[in-house]
Amino acid sequence: MSAPLARPSWAIRREIWLLVGYGLLNLALLVALRPAPNADWATAWWRVASWGSEVYDYPWRYSPVMLPVVQVMVAAGPLALVGAHLVALVALARLGFWPLWLFALSAFFWVDLIVGNVFTFVAVAAAFAITGSRAGSLLYMALTFLMPRPVQVPLALWLLWRRRDLRMASALLFGLHALGVLASGLAWQWMGSLVGSTSLTYEPFSVGPGRIFGLYWLLIGVPVAALMVWRGGAPVASLAGVVASPFLLPQYLLMAVIAVPPIAAKSGHYSQAEQTHGPT
Repeated sequence: MSAPLARPSWAIRREIWLLVGYGLLNLALLVALRPAPNADWATAWWRVASWGSEVYDYPWRYSPVMLPVVQVMVAAGPLALVGAHLVALVALARLGFWPLWLFALSAFFWVDLIVGNVFTFVAVAAAFAITGSRAGSLLYMALTFLMPRPVQVPLALWLLWRRRDLRMASALLFGLHALGVLASGLAWQWMGSLVGSTSLTYEPFSVGPGRIFGLYWLLIGVPVAALMVWRGGAPVASLAGVVASPFLLPQYLLMAVIAVPPIAAKSGHYSQAEQTHGPT
């Protein structure tokens, strides 16, 4: 009697079919809506000519070190940015959380892509940091230095507090970045732009409670987020960023999305990572 046929190597599991179907549905919606390029790409990225230029109603707030990166992005064009976003999502396959993919290919991801923003890369780095990846954690810290946002701070603080192996490398990254900012001669202008970020609290596209309560939300959000960082693991710290931030653009909710699968599944991979890299 012949041996049973082995499962074809090209067979796709049910979860992958769900992922592909959900992704195609989102793509179909994207094509149907035919959104015009706007926001960051059309009115900010390609129009940045000098520091402090008022673009899209507010000045450039990323690090001056990012300016050469912007020049490369603009030269490559929007399609290159689309490709980079999709490659970042493909990298999530290494984590084994197919729901992570499913949710990442949702409205929050498409909002980030459509407006030409780059928060998806921050969220993907955060996802790897949550699972204990040292490279992912350091990338997250580097992106936090280069593109600081309140929503990123709680997880960054958790990593520095709970991951002793990251402290020296993070300090080195911070120092190199500081030297780069000082060498650009734009340090004071950048500080002024960051201080002016409080105006984003009333950003019309914000979806957070800060839009209702303004900066007063910090009186509630910061203590709650601090408790979450103190008592919770890395996924909870990622979620704390969403709680503490005085303004939330739709794509910032990816920080909550990437926290959901590890919290819900309590997977062995995450548990092992936390045992290895947890409190020290």
